Amino acid sequence: MYSSDSLAALPPSLVYLISLLRDDDAFLSTYENATKPLPTERCDDLLETAYAHGMTLLLDRNELRSEPCRRRLTSQRKKAVLHRMSLLSEWKRLCRLFRTHRLDILSIKGPALSLQAYGDIMVRHYSDLDFSLSPHILPSVLSLLYAEGYKSLNDFEMRDMRRHIGRFNDVALYHSEKEILIELHIAPFPKNFALDFDNTLLHDGGDTLSYEEIVCTLPSVDSHLLYLSVHGAKHLFERLAWVHDIHALTTRHRDTIDYDKLLETSRKHGIRRHFLSALYLSRTLFRTPLPDRVLAQIADDATIEKIGAAYLRSLGGDALPSFHKARLYLNTWWSLHETPRRKMAFLLLSATLPRRDDIDFVTLPKALYPLYPAVRFLRLTTKYLVSPLYRRIRR
Repeated sequence: MYSSDSLAALPPSLVYLISLLRDDDAFLSTYENATKPLPTERCDDLLETAYAHGMTLLLDRNELRSEPCRRRLTSQRKKAVLHRMSLLSEWKRLCRLFRTHRLDILSIKGPALSLQAYGDIMVRHYSDLDFSLSPHILPSVLSLLYAEGYKSLNDFEMRDMRRHIGRFNDVALYHSEKEILIELHIAPFPKNFALDFDNTLLHDGGDTLSYEEIVCTLPSVDSHLLYLSVHGAKHLFERLAWVHDIHALTTRHRDTIDYDKLLETSRKHGIRRHFLSALYLSRTLFRTPLPDRVLAQIADDATIEKIGAAYLRSLGGDALPSFHKARLYLNTWWSLHETPRRKMAFLLLSATLPRRDDIDFVTLPKALYPLYPAVRFLRLTTKYLVSPLYRRIRR
């Protein structure tokens, strides 16, 4: 499902990293000059790429041909493990705390996904802790975490901002002494993506996981897979780890995933292309095993391959100018939405619903909160139209 053209957007170090994870030399043959042994001077490129894409702990040192490169990878892995240990310790403590107070909270991504997808809590990269909960219990959870030493990273008053804008889907908290960031998701995704994906879909059939006498609740495999597909689309799969998570989850649970239900659910909620394009990308890069009925739906929709090509460009597109990134993002999400109504809703909400960087750009008095949509529109116009045009004129 891949070709030299589709890989042209990827840098050599990323192609080499993918080939190591696939254990597949044939993959390299589709990329110009990539079949040569990795020179020592390119080792730093490979390890930097692995770190940037969250793959350091999944990279097998025995696959590297250079002994100095293997030593450097071992050193990086030790540092990553030390950081992961502090996060893991806090995750276990918070799971115990939430359960003690009988709070219905899901652990998403992070350690829970590492166990669910890989069977090993230490191999997946995560830099913060994510939890999903109902907005109704948010005040109780915030009070509990404030008492534990966490402080909100949001300077505005959450209640008033949600009432006037209604855009935010999470609350970020930080513990300065432990240097740990957690995010409380009161909805899976922001409203400006025009998605019919709410907590009901994410919390459907949650699984209970036990680890070292700690019991936590996480999404079912099927719900987590849907969530990861849309989460990756939200970021245009700019990190390889997000693709590999989908590969690992679908491969480990290939005999139990209910693809018929997932296809119907994704169609019903308007996220069919989000789901299929994520599976397409995973199969393209990692040979993910998929049932024939899924492959048939991918083949029947030519837009899926187009979206997959956009993901590949984003995956290797660190050097893309901001204007080109914005255009790629807009075009891809226009393609992801299948109905005119959702396409227009996405355009309207993206242009008017403020993000946190809009709030950081200017702090308005409470009485002027309704003006934030105008701030959003002006900032987008300045960033993606006025500024690029000004730079071209100056050239």
